[in-house]
Amino acid sequence: MTKKFNGLKIVLLTAFLTLTLGINQGFTAEWSSIHKKLKEKDASFKKEVKDITIVQEMQIQQGKNQVISKNKVYRKGKKYRIETSIPTPSDAETTGKMKQMKTIFIFDGRNEWVISPFMGKKKIPPKEQKNYQIGTNWYDQLPTKAKITGSEKIGKHNCYVIEFKPNDSFSFTKIWIEKKNLLLIKAQGQEKKERVLSIINSDFKKIKGIWEMPYKTNVYYDKQLMSTLVVQSLKLNQELSNDLFDPDKVTTKGSSMPNMPNMQEMMQQMMQQKR
Repeated sequence: MTKKFNGLKIVLLTAFLTLTLGINQGFTAEWSSIHKKLKEKDASFKKEVKDITIVQEMQIQQGKNQVISKNKVYRKGKKYRIETSIPTPSDAETTGKMKQMKTIFIFDGRNEWVISPFMGKKKIPPKEQKNYQIGTNWYDQLPTKAKITGSEKIGKHNCYVIEFKPNDSFSFTKIWIEKKNLLLIKAQGQEKKERVLSIINSDFKKIKGIWEMPYKTNVYYDKQLMSTLVVQSLKLNQELSNDLFDPDKVTTKGSSMPNMPNMQEMMQQMMQQKR
């Protein structure tokens, strides 16, 4: 079985892999031990951090050009909200300026919603929700069965290489975990036999006490750079209102750009240029 990665999934996945945590703690070279400590680490972090707000900039390679996407990620318990703005060339020919298309993804604890000016407010059918929640609970999705196949140094990080059997609940078949402090350095998944998605985290910074997060994430399709995500700001425990995660509190006015393609189509077009 191989995973299918479309542009929308990659945007969501990259946004949430920023929430990969690191803690200075050694462990034995057994997956059962690593898995247990990762779960414990996640539980400990959730006790200390009630909510998190992240502002990100994603630079998307489109041929020789770059498209800049602005993301704002809110997380409170299991609930989350992602606001992403991406330029569209709809007015470029007439005004010389590109409008920003804003799309909002909300998980209210029960259901997934997509809200945008061209499609209004849409509740995602239950069978499709797993496609939108990809990467949102990264630690919960880790398979219990895996194999440590070796060691590899990525940049300055000495890592265990851990491989999984392909399955629908986890997006990757191979990850690189730093030996010293449980940082996720790299993750890799395969869409087709010759198409590999790789995500590499770097520029780790402490955000609270012993906790670290990556401030830079590169996404590669095969060996070509597809996008770079940079964290611009990060705030913890801001007592976020539950209204942020209520789709009924978000108003839309219909599309003023009827010929504008949706974000998933735009991302897929960008990815096609990489083939």
